[in-house]
Amino acid sequence: MDKKVECWKRDYLIKTLSRTKRKDYENYVVNRIWNLLDNYEIKPVTQQYVKLENGKHVFIDLFFPQFNIGVECDEKPHKGKVKKSKDDDREKKIEAIITKYIAGENFTMERIDVDKPIEDINARIGEVVEIINQSCYEVMKNNNNILEWHSPDEEILVIRKKGSLTISDNIGFPTIVKTCECFGKSYKQIQRAFIKIKDDSEYYLWFPQLSIMEDGKPKVGAGGWTNQLSLDGTEIHESNKDKTLITDNKKGRKLITFAKSRDVLGKNMYRFVGVFQMEDLIEGSSCATYKKIADEIDLTQFIK
Repeated sequence: MDKKVECWKRDYLIKTLSRTKRKDYENYVVNRIWNLLDNYEIKPVTQQYVKLENGKHVFIDLFFPQFNIGVECDEKPHKGKVKKSKDDDREKKIEAIITKYIAGENFTMERIDVDKPIEDINARIGEVVEIINQSCYEVMKNNNNILEWHSPDEEILVIRKKGSLTISDNIGFPTIVKTCECFGKSYKQIQRAFIKIKDDSEYYLWFPQLSIMEDGKPKVGAGGWTNQLSLDGTEIHESNKDKTLITDNKKGRKLITFAKSRDVLGKNMYRFVGVFQMEDLIEGSSCATYKKIADEIDLTQFIK
């Protein structure tokens, strides 16, 4: 592993493995699993955010996106028949959301009861590590014995080589400039949220900043704009109190859309959420609606 790669992985690991510091049992489990795996090509994600369809959200204690495996620590508050029923329902919802919107393939959750004696906890951790290692073996077997945890720059090269981008790729681009590179466009600097890719193409790049919810209402962003992605990911609602700013300039165009959010290190990132099109706009309206028409985009039409 060269020095540059080692540095970005070091920073990521230090940050992500310290996110459980206020939860002693979870901290023990997460760090023991990571140390037993002892593989710097495996990417761990702690406190994986999952937005449920009822508008609420949950966090998975530990998630391995390369294998679609989650790990949950069960503590005393989870015990009892009522709690178990709620946990089972919660797990089913998490599996459905991750399978549909994050992993793109079947997702499994491994549970560890941390109220048991330490010997039993360690035995169960050993079983989970074996499951992860077996998944690692299967991935490598299907990929010329290669498992790679890519840096942000490497992910761009992988996506370009593959020639397509899907919502299940689950990657975040660090800047608009880096995102544009996947579409054969080169900029030193650019801040526009709406970019035409080619003169003879109906496709545009769109980078809306999704609104944060505060007290059940979307927080108004710069310029008075709010952008909300629906719970099922199929619609974006754009609004502004100044109705004159809501125009049909995006009408008839296919919008390759990247939602702005923050990654585990707290840095801005742009996540592909699909290709959208604007619905008919009612004159004088303060809100525009965009419908998703595709989960995948072919990049070869843009790259020479």
